[in-house]
Amino acid sequence: MGRLLIFCLSLFLLLSACSNPSTSNLEPALTLVERDTLIAQKYREFFQTHQGTPRAMHLLEEILELDSTNAEAWREMSIPYLKRGIPHKWYEYYQKAIEYDAENWIGWRGYCYLFFYRDYRRAIADFDATDTITPGFTDYPQAMSVHYLRGLCYYGLNEYENAQAYFQRYIDEEMAGPGFDFIDQNVYLFRGLIQQKLGDHQQAIEEFKTGLKIFEGSSDLYYHLSQSYLALGNLPLAKSNALKAEDYFKQGYYHHRPYIEVFDRIYDYDISELKSSLKLNN
Repeated sequence: MGRLLIFCLSLFLLLSACSNPSTSNLEPALTLVERDTLIAQKYREFFQTHQGTPRAMHLLEEILELDSTNAEAWREMSIPYLKRGIPHKWYEYYQKAIEYDAENWIGWRGYCYLFFYRDYRRAIADFDATDTITPGFTDYPQAMSVHYLRGLCYYGLNEYENAQAYFQRYIDEEMAGPGFDFIDQNVYLFRGLIQQKLGDHQQAIEEFKTGLKIFEGSSDLYYHLSQSYLALGNLPLAKSNALKAEDYFKQGYYHHRPYIEVFDRIYDYDISELKSSLKLNN
């Protein structure tokens, strides 16, 4: 009986200690400066890991435990799910990034809608939202003007008049700012492709030539230039441009982006078929 009483008393004291810990055993709360310093340290560790690895994801979780409103951490949490094709998880985490910092991240979500999911209407809505959030300022998610990106959306929707209007708006803004040499030559690639689809190969040629003034090593521009010359029956120029397209393609100068498929991307077999139609294959 005595031993049972001692056991019960000991258990009571143990449970009391667990439920009412003394303040001396509690970790002191971090100051904002200490918290931000710790977050910065964890970010340094994060950027030394590989995206989507358990270590990287654990570091992001630790950052969010310290600051649940950290929009960048929410965004970084979402990207591995985006790249692995798990859209519901990507959206869940990315929505948190927008909730806490729409100004910086809503345009980037539009980029994801456009290139990863080809969801043009949602992408346009996000690009339009950036104009509302930052009036008088053009956002550049993934270093691409939202005007150019909207043009690509309308291109994907086959709404060519709208596409050309936004491509022109992008060009005009660049010309008024840094100048012609800073325009993405691929805007002229898509302007030319629209003219090809509309059957105006002469205007398409002018667009492709303008793009080559910015970057003379574009395999895509030479490839489509060759196609338009072929459509017009100019075989000498069709052949010379096809060979240039092949040369620059082999050097890696063709339109592509990591993780995604760009619009109307050309492959080596496209050039081989073009050469075959021109009787250029050995």
